[in-house]
Amino acid sequence: MTNTRALSSLFGPEHIEAQARDVIAVLNDLIALIEIENHELARGMPASLASTLGDKTRLAALLEAWVTAIRNGDVSFEGVDERVKLEMAARAKILTEIMQDNTTRILAAMEASRRRISAIMQAVRDQHAVPRGYGASGLVTNRTDAIANRAGGLA
Repeated sequence: MTNTRALSSLFGPEHIEAQARDVIAVLNDLIALIEIENHELARGMPASLASTLGDKTRLAALLEAWVTAIRNGDVSFEGVDERVKLEMAARAKILTEIMQDNTTRILAAMEASRRRISAIMQAVRDQHAVPRGYGASGLVTNRTDAIANRAGGLA
């Protein structure tokens, strides 16, 4: 990940090009991180996302601070080279697209986890629902099996 500078040191018109490049660096770092997450999610490894959470939170907060500074008029990119502006817009668009993919994958992983938990809980309920008792051998057995055997039926 790129080592981005603190926001406060870059505010001011004399740093306009550096500001734009730092925004691009934050966007690139977020894109790279979310691509890693998407890869892990595609592999069925949602638990591995915990390792990226700290960086993702830090970068999202940094990007949010940039967006807030731009909205508040503390930062303006009016004097920035047009190619840099286009690069920033292109990276923002890519980030939006992979974030949508990330959201879809995370929701799918959550649903798969819910289904697994539900299946496990149903198996536990089913196991506890079968009446148990001791058979002729002294071992724990299903009571329904013992009753069927006494009645001459097959269990």
